[in-house]
Amino acid sequence: MRAFSCVPGILCLWLLLVIAGCGAPPTPPSQSIPTPTFEVEKLTEGFTFAVKMAFLPDGRLLVTEKETGYVRLVNAGFSLQPEPIVDVAVNHLKERGLMGIAVHPAVAQNGYVYIYYMASSTGHDSKLRDEIDDIRIARFQLSDTAGPNGTTVTAASNLETIISLTARPGPYHNGGCIQFGPDGKLYVSQGELNRNVNLISQIKQSTRGKLLRYNDDGSIPADNPLGAEQPAYLLGLRNAFGFAFDPLGKGVFVSDNGPDGNDKLSLALPGENLGWPLIWGYADAWYERPMAWFLGQRYRPPLWESFAQRPVPTAVQVLPDDRYGPAMAGRVLMSLFSEGRIVQFELDPDTRSTAVGMGVFLEGYPTIVDLQFGPDGELYVLTIQALYHIKPVET
Repeated sequence: MRAFSCVPGILCLWLLLVIAGCGAPPTPPSQSIPTPTFEVEKLTEGFTFAVKMAFLPDGRLLVTEKETGYVRLVNAGFSLQPEPIVDVAVNHLKERGLMGIAVHPAVAQNGYVYIYYMASSTGHDSKLRDEIDDIRIARFQLSDTAGPNGTTVTAASNLETIISLTARPGPYHNGGCIQFGPDGKLYVSQGELNRNVNLISQIKQSTRGKLLRYNDDGSIPADNPLGAEQPAYLLGLRNAFGFAFDPLGKGVFVSDNGPDGNDKLSLALPGENLGWPLIWGYADAWYERPMAWFLGQRYRPPLWESFAQRPVPTAVQVLPDDRYGPAMAGRVLMSLFSEGRIVQFELDPDTRSTAVGMGVFLEGYPTIVDLQFGPDGELYVLTIQALYHIKPVET
C-alpha cells in the first residue's frame, strides 16, 4: 500500500501544473461603444410567433411561424400575404416547431427554399411530447404565375425531406438556424435536445450539439473537417440559435444559450470545439481550465459571455459596411431575446479573436428572433410579431 501513498499528491501536482499552464481566460470587452443614430420603421405585423426570415432576390421575404407550421410571404411592398405558402405539420411543444429557413443561392434558377422543423407524427399540428417523428430539413420550390390585375401569384410545390435528424429526447434545445455559407454549402445548427448536462455535444458521430454542413441535396461533403461521413462542422454547442460567416474570412460567429446564464458569442474555424458541456463560458473556473487543456488546440474560447445573466441570444450578423456609422464595418451584431436589444461588438482588427468593445445597437424591441440584411444592404429586424427596417440616417 505504501507504494501508492504518493498518487494523490502526484495527481494534485499534475492538476496544478495543468491549471497554471492553461493561461488566463479571455476577458470581457472593456471598451463601451456608443449607439449609432438611425431610424426604425415598422413594416408589417400580424405574425403568430415568427422565428426566422429569408429574403428572396427581388426583395420579397419569407417568414417561418413556430406553432402554426406556416411559411408566410411578405410581398415587395411589405404587405403580409394572408394565406401561407407552405403549411407543415409540426410538433410545437415547448421549444419545438417550425424554425429556420434558407433560400438557395441559385433560387432564381431552381426555386429551392429550405426549412427546419420538428415533424408531428399525427399529420397535424401537435403539442404532445411523444407525437414527434423527427427533425426535418426539407426543401420546396417556389414558382410565380400571373394573377388578376397584373398581380403575381406565388406558390410552393414539391416539398421533400432531404435530411432527417433525431428529435429525441427533447422538447428543448432544438437549435434550428439554417443558411447557405459562402462556399454554397448548407449549414444547420442542431441543439443537444436535452435540458440535462450530457456529453453528446462532444461525440462527433452524433449530430446533436453541433453546427452541421451539408451539400444542397442533403448529402455530406467529402471535405468536411471531421471526415467525409461526418456532417459535424463545429462541436461543443448547447442550443445555438444563430450564426453568421465572417465576411473577412476569419470563421463563423455562433450565438449559444447557456444553462443558467453563460450565454455566449464565439468565433470558430472548421472542426473547432466550443466546449459544452465541459466548459460553460470563459474557462475561468478551476475545473474548466483543465478541460480547456484537455480539448487542446481545437477548443475555441468565446468572444463574450453573459456570466449569471440570461439575455437569450438569438440571431447574429456582421455589418458589411459603414452605412450605420463611421468605422462600423465588421462589427458583430447579436440580438438578445429576453432583453429586447441588439448588442454590437468591436473586434481586434488583426485576428478578430478578441472582443475589445461592446455596446447597445438597438433597444426597446422585445422578443427579437432574427436579423437579416435585405437586397438593399440594410438591416431588418424580426420579432415574434412584427418586422422592422433599420434605416440609415443621411449625414
